[in-house]
Amino acid sequence: MAKSGPKPRIWTDAERALVRNAAIAGIPQEHIARALKTTKTTLEENFETELKDGKTHLGAIAVGQLAQKIRAGNLTAIIFYLKTQHKWRETERHEITGKDGADFKPVLNITIRKPD
Repeated sequence: MAKSGPKPRIWTDAERALVRNAAIAGIPQEHIARALKTTKTTLEENFETELKDGKTHLGAIAVGQLAQKIRAGNLTAIIFYLKTQHKWRETERHEITGKDGADFKPVLNITIRKPD
């Protein structure tokens, strides 16, 4: 008769709720796995839905808070949103010209010194 390996762990509804709520709270997966006495890999394999749902929920909260700040006129929030969502960039442009706006012609001066 063949030996069978260890019996697969059956995860409870309470553990699934814990993972979802921990993900909503933004707790790192390594910490959630430690609380369940398992590995991060096992957590990801067995709680994919709960982890994704938690991340989505937390993201929705963050976006909602950002939207409130934007509506309230918070300049930092507005700038952040425009930079991340509309590719706004702060740029500086320096133009170098020659005398009176003429083309710039670089000159390389090399001085050779004789050893003492």
